[in-house]
Amino acid sequence: METPKITILEGAVRSGKTFLNNLLFYSEVRKHTGAGYHYIITGHTVSSIKRNVLEPLSEQFDKDTKISSDGSFTLSGNTVHCFGADKAHSYKTMTGMTAHGWYGNEVTLQHPNTITEAFNRCSGEDARIFWDTNPDYPEHPIKINYVDKSGELLSNEQLWIKSWHFELDDNPFLPAEYVENIKR
Repeated sequence: METPKITILEGAVRSGKTFLNNLLFYSEVRKHTGAGYHYIITGHTVSSIKRNVLEPLSEQFDKDTKISSDGSFTLSGNTVHCFGADKAHSYKTMTGMTAHGWYGNEVTLQHPNTITEAFNRCSGEDARIFWDTNPDYPEHPIKINYVDKSGELLSNEQLWIKSWHFELDDNPFLPAEYVENIKR
């Protein structure tokens, strides 16, 4: 299967999207072990990044993901910068850097300015982008401008976006009672 520039995992809450994106992002960073590259993780807030991404990433791969005072941590010899994205001015903290990848956690909750700036920062060679999301409504700009464009190609014939839809039943680790309760 061809590797897309942008990988989007979208769909139901608790369906395993973030778990899988943690694996994809970690694998991407590890491919460049020791390169000294910079990567971006955005989330609604830095606290939500810690809770949704960093703590599970640390548990899954036994890695230290403690954020330093400048909002970054080291992973496989690369620097990962974490940015909250809930305000119109949030993007200003990431200007000027060159990134080799971006993980957008719950990207539909992020301000469009930050989304635009994160795209602008991903100018490193072969930079990849990983999003997980649950668009609130069918006309959400993320759904229309990205999710619905799954399968489109860049001018060089590289796959631009690939989106996968997740249902609650895709997570086999959820208790049956929980699944039934959510479906009611």
